[in-house]
Order: sequence, then structure tokens, then C-alpha cells
Amino acid sequence: MTVFSAAKKSVYIAVDPEHKRARKKFSDVCERLVNSWSLAVKNARYRRHAWEFKKRRWAEIVAKMSNELEEAEKQYIRNNASIDTSLANLKAVADLLSHL
Repeated sequence: MTVFSAAKKSVYIAVDPEHKRARKKFSDVCERLVNSWSLAVKNARYRRHAWEFKKRRWAEIVAKMSNELEEAEKQYIRNNASIDTSLANLKAVADLLSHL
């Protein structure tokens, strides 16, 4: 039996009017406490779900940016190789022209 249900049950058992009021007040306090805790738990769960959503979203963004960076690095290497090839060809042409 929970504290709240025990407090509710004891309201009906009490005989003394002062004792009855104290029990009723205690049960009301317990009920407010339970409601407050359940609201706090609900809010904490909401914040946790929101945080988990943001964490997943940022993980996806970081993964996407990481993939884009890897692709950009590959493109950079390809561009450098192309430029090096072009420079080698230009040097060969310049050497050929200098011998003429």
C-alpha cells in the first residue's frame, strides 16, 4: 500500500475531529507532493527527450559534415594532382621552347 493510499484510508478510520482534520491535511499534502513529483518527472522526461533529439540531430549534422570534408579532401587531392600534371606539361613545353 502506498503512502498516499494509506493516508486516504486513514482519513476514514480517524474518530477525533482534530485528528481527522490532521489526517485530511496530511493526505492533501501527500496528494500535492505526488502531483508535484509526477509533474517534475514528466518535465524531466520531456527535457531528456528534447536533449536526445538534439544530440541525434547534431550527430547527423557532424556525420554529414565529416563526409563532406572527406569528399572535399579527395577533391583537393585530385585537383592538386591535376595541377601538378599541368605544371609538368607546361615545364616540358617551356623546356622544349627554350631549346628551340
